[in-house]
Amino acid sequence: MLSGVTALKNDGTSVTGSIVSKSSSDVSASGATVSIPAGYYSSSVSKSVATGSVATPATSITANPTITVGNDGLITASVSAS
Repeated sequence: MLSGVTALKNDGTSVTGSIVSKSSSDVSASGATVSIPAGYYSSSVSKSVATGSVATPATSITANPTITVGNDGLITASVSAS
C-alpha cells in the first residue's frame, strides 16, 4: 500500500502504507551501472546507459543498452548493436 494511504482491517483497526512513490528522476545511470530504488512507479521508466564496444577477432560492435521498468514493475534490459 502506498505511503500515507490508510485502510481499515476487518477488526476495525487501521493500517498505513509504507511504499513510496517513485518516478524516472529517481532512476540513475552512471556508466554501465543503473540504480533503480525500491518503490512504486506509476508509469514506465527508461534510462539509457553508456555505450560500449565489444571487440571481436575481425570487427567491433557498438552496443546501445537500455534498462526499462514497466508499469507492472518488470525490469527489462535490452541491447541494440550498430
